[in-house]
Amino acid sequence: MILEVNDRLVEEAVLGAAADERRFHREREAAYSTSDRDARERAFAELHRRWFCELGLDRPIRAALGEHPAFAATVSRCAVSAAARAAEEGAELFVRADLPEGAERRRLVVRLRARTLLDETAALALLRAEFLHVADMLDPSFGYQPRLPPASAGPTEDRLLLERYGAAWSATVVGRLVRRGQLPPAARDRALARFLAAFPMFKGDPEPAFGRFFGARPSHAEMVRFAQAPRAETLAPNDRGSRCPLCALPSYSFEEVRDARVRAAIASDFPEWNARHHACPQCADLYRARAAPCS
Repeated sequence: MILEVNDRLVEEAVLGAAADERRFHREREAAYSTSDRDARERAFAELHRRWFCELGLDRPIRAALGEHPAFAATVSRCAVSAAARAAEEGAELFVRADLPEGAERRRLVVRLRARTLLDETAALALLRAEFLHVADMLDPSFGYQPRLPPASAGPTEDRLLLERYGAAWSATVVGRLVRRGQLPPAARDRALARFLAAFPMFKGDPEPAFGRFFGARPSHAEMVRFAQAPRAETLAPNDRGSRCPLCALPSYSFEEVRDARVRAAIASDFPEWNARHHACPQCADLYRARAAPCS
């Protein structure tokens, strides 16, 4: 696998890490003396790349990749570029459908902030989690599909299913890393918080449902089924609750929607809905957020 790190990320990381390195600043000043513009840019790029390796800023990337030797045979290159903010950091696997099966079909794209690379522990934790997701995608037994089945209730339910699926998958990844000693035990609390945000019906007793995923390695299909009907997957067949008229998923509690703005927001997506139908707490929260006036 070929590792490529974007010049901008290399420069930003080196400038942050070498702020007090006198030798680096002497060498950088020398590069300024090159009169030809193109030659000067090449000199800067070479300087930054040399220091990037000398300072060990590539170490967490290479270490995390090294924990997945199968990537070498299934992915052609890993391209690392700069992320503008924390929400953009992560890894994506791109597959070219027009190429035959083999490593050349797949490319791993990673986005990181320079400040993350300056903290080797944080960078390694983030990359381990991201690459474990990728390893699941590449494992035939996982049965990964890039798109979830379309929901019968439309875009609102599609978003809900994606949130639930992501929270369940994250719990499996974080749990495996905690059990390997590659993440601190406190990471479990963060995974549980995300799980309960996606599955509020389990707040009273989260452990049976959360424990089913934390540290386990269910298949893609199993997590999709759980996201579609979490209660149905954990309760007996004769105890599965009623379905929300908006998301069409089982729920054991419903809210009366009193706010006219929230009612209007729901009606824009579901013209046949009226306040007598109520809504599950998660759908009610979603539409309250949508209808809230911008500050």
